[in-house]
Amino acid sequence: MSGDMDQTSKVDTLREITGLESEDEAKRRLEYVEWDLQQAVEMFLAGREIPPIGASNLYPTLTSQPRGQVPSHPTDPRALTTSSSSPAFVPRGQPREQNAADPSQSSPLRILLRIVFFPFRAAVSLVSFLSNTITRLLGLGPLLVENESPRDANERFLSSFQSDYGDVHPRFYRGTYGEALRTADRQFKFLLVYLHSDRHPRTGPFCRQVLAEPAITRLVEESFVFWAGSIRSQEGAGAQHALGLSTFPFLAVVSPQRGREYGRVVAVCEGLVSSNDVRGFLAGVLDGHGMSLVAARLEQEERITNRRLIQEQNIEYQRSLEADRERERRKAEEDAKREKDEREAQLREEERQRLDRERRDRREQKRRKLQEPEPEKGDTVASIVLRLPNGSRVSRRFLSSAPLRDVFDWADVQGVEIALACLASNFPRRLFNYPEDADISIEDANLTPSATLLVEERSIPEVGPHGLSPAYPEA
Repeated sequence: MSGDMDQTSKVDTLREITGLESEDEAKRRLEYVEWDLQQAVEMFLAGREIPPIGASNLYPTLTSQPRGQVPSHPTDPRALTTSSSSPAFVPRGQPREQNAADPSQSSPLRILLRIVFFPFRAAVSLVSFLSNTITRLLGLGPLLVENESPRDANERFLSSFQSDYGDVHPRFYRGTYGEALRTADRQFKFLLVYLHSDRHPRTGPFCRQVLAEPAITRLVEESFVFWAGSIRSQEGAGAQHALGLSTFPFLAVVSPQRGREYGRVVAVCEGLVSSNDVRGFLAGVLDGHGMSLVAARLEQEERITNRRLIQEQNIEYQRSLEADRERERRKAEEDAKREKDEREAQLREEERQRLDRERRDRREQKRRKLQEPEPEKGDTVASIVLRLPNGSRVSRRFLSSAPLRDVFDWADVQGVEIALACLASNFPRRLFNYPEDADISIEDANLTPSATLLVEERSIPEVGPHGLSPAYPEA
């Protein structure tokens, strides 16, 4: 209803309804509520005064209490504001304006005015309710909210702000409100929110003078994540509702809180403010609530340190386990190798003993056979001299028709490993191997009437399953 009237009509209507004689006073009240006639009438009938332009600000000292709680003060709560209810910087939960000492609230004239204009108030409320309901049912949404993505809206606002007011201001966070809140949480900082109204008369001076203050820029960039948005965007409108905006300019200090999309409001600064006021507001927030951020940062660092220690301990434990496994593996391999070597050594020893027994038995049998008397010298008898590897010589007579097997048996009895050695004659040189040449007669071997045989190792010895045995063991 009030949006369809021009400003002059609203001033006249407010004066008629409230009985205000001063046109300036009526205009000042309408400016305070951004020319919302209904809200101006309700504020007057409720007895709420608005701050005069240029009034000084008194705000409570923010103490080190949990964010979102109202600091306790020994003084009367009315000391939070001036007598004229100038805009105050208050933690969330305290009223922005109050004038509990105004005796005119209960004056007969004001009571009479409430009764007289009750039908008008009811009509205004009904029209406002019906308008909002119809708009909502039609799905039109707030007419001033532009339908675009939060990121696009933020980029458009930052570009527009830069074009209107230049780049002398604290650095804005480029991203959505939620991203800014999460960034503040990661950096253990408060989120400073500025909600912008390009139609409010105080917006221009605030942006050009207060936000351009170098000291404020340094303070904000060092201690806060600074997010700004237009109330004409969907995200800005949501923040306006969640943060409880009532007038402009509007700053809110917000801390992240799980389960709250817009975080938890720590303190707000709104209304006609100077750069000194904003500096004091920000400093008060940091003094009163900064320790909670320090504690959160220390707690997070402790968690990170503990997590790193646990990871290092786990890594060291895994390394220790791996080292133990490696030692056990090597020990098992060494034990297995030792057992294998012992088994093989035992098998070799058993094989050696078996071969020794066989050799002894064989040689004993051959020795008994060779104990028969040698044949007498004659044309059919060959005299054989055997030169052993140790330099000694042995001789024996054999029948010329006897096979070389008898000579090999004789050499075997003398301790020659006939399977690994050969008997060699010099003139002419000839090699005799066992058992290949065992059946050749001594005469056919040209060892008659006499011959000297040398014991030599075979050039290509035969390899048995347990390796080579020495060709010339001790007899």
